Amino acid sequence: MNVVGCCEKLWDKYGNEVDVLKEQVRSMVVAGGRKAAEQINLINVLERLGVSYHFEKEIEEQLEQLFAKFEDNEDYDLFTIALHFAYSDNMAIKCHVIRGDGFLDEAHAFTIAQLESLVGGPHLSSDLSEQVMLALKQSIHRGFPRLEAKHFISFYEKDASRNETLLRLAKLDFNQLQLSHREELGHISRWWKELDLISKVPYARDRAVECFFWSTCAYYEPQHSVGRAVLTKIMLLLSVTDDTYDAYGTYDELKLYTNAVQRWNVSAMDELLDYMKALYRALLNVYDEVDRDLAKQGRAYGVHHSKDAFKEIMRSYEIEAEWFKEGYVASFEEYMKNALVTSTGRLHTTSCFMGLEADVATTEAFEWILTKPKMVAASGVIGRLVDDVMSHDVRLSHLLESSELMMKQHGVSKQEAIVELYKMIENAWRDINEEMIKPTAISMTLLIRVLNLSRISDVVYKYVDGYTHPEIIKHNVISLFEDPIPM
Repeated sequence: MNVVGCCEKLWDKYGNEVDVLKEQVRSMVVAGGRKAAEQINLINVLERLGVSYHFEKEIEEQLEQLFAKFEDNEDYDLFTIALHFAYSDNMAIKCHVIRGDGFLDEAHAFTIAQLESLVGGPHLSSDLSEQVMLALKQSIHRGFPRLEAKHFISFYEKDASRNETLLRLAKLDFNQLQLSHREELGHISRWWKELDLISKVPYARDRAVECFFWSTCAYYEPQHSVGRAVLTKIMLLLSVTDDTYDAYGTYDELKLYTNAVQRWNVSAMDELLDYMKALYRALLNVYDEVDRDLAKQGRAYGVHHSKDAFKEIMRSYEIEAEWFKEGYVASFEEYMKNALVTSTGRLHTTSCFMGLEADVATTEAFEWILTKPKMVAASGVIGRLVDDVMSHDVRLSHLLESSELMMKQHGVSKQEAIVELYKMIENAWRDINEEMIKPTAISMTLLIRVLNLSRISDVVYKYVDGYTHPEIIKHNVISLFEDPIPM
């Protein structure tokens, strides 16, 4: 039997049972008679198992009811209170504790120290100790949602109080989605191979799998398959373009390419060198394809926003190329102003939104990005600085990066500069947390995409540059796309 046929049979096999289990779990969610602590714990388990996306409407209704009757004087345990805090989206009056309050920093440091002291000790079971070690290595909030779900499924299976229906649904759902993602990755890999940029652009890195991995973090749900493909293709082309400006093209060649992208017209190709023609042709073709597909659904309005973001990045790339040509050493502030563009926050967010439903990714949503919201800026800071810190020894660019500029400008050591950069990264995460919990006209569905784009930066650049060294994240890629959960 061929692979496609095998996948279709497995999909059908999983799908029939998943549909039955979903209705059973839906009944659990809306059933009355539970105490508030039990109900919010059920919602938390659904979230951690990675199946809450099937019950978003029901969960939202249940949370509204829970928060409306949640009494401060009830004898809730600390875990329940923490869950209440985590799932409440109406806490603007408490936003002052997100950034600028040393109490939370102290509590965070204290908690980490206590957890580290407990690992491997007599007070934790081996299973709980494993959970603690994993959380210390990668926090849930900053983790890859689908990988975090897979981890939790393995822990939940060992929980004596587990609900077998929830566990069964989570396993089947993960495996079913994995089949879908694997098939999508196959399509992307074939497209990339047929594009053949590797032979036409000699320095191009083969990162189709890594870019799809990135896109799957942005949105993993089955209805966003087109969005994953679009985001992956744009990321791949940007990756090659980034390498062009960083280390390959001469300044005059790069100016020609920047001008061609600003014109966005096939006639501009005549001015380019052959290797740039291949890249430029691929760029125009991808966006033309996206434009046609989205026009059929009446939502092509997002495409020009993505094009404009791409053009903006090219202009900022050229600024960096000019700095290098002139031997100009930018101030840290100048560098960061330009780097917030080259960090691709706006482009990735805009391109990600193109893959969402029209009633979510409205024209207002794309206009919101143009206002340079704090959350998108924070995501850009995280992406830029973790890349700089972890890529210093393998950077293709000859420009000084953030830590070197900070050292030069403030006369501090390398280690001191890195400490300051990590403080900036932490403050950016606080900004994201604040934006996630304060009332806003922007849909939570959109905010979660920005959060997810920040999460993947944390995962890929956690300890080393996992994009330049894909073998570092290979185990995550295999876990997500190849290894099913045993049934």
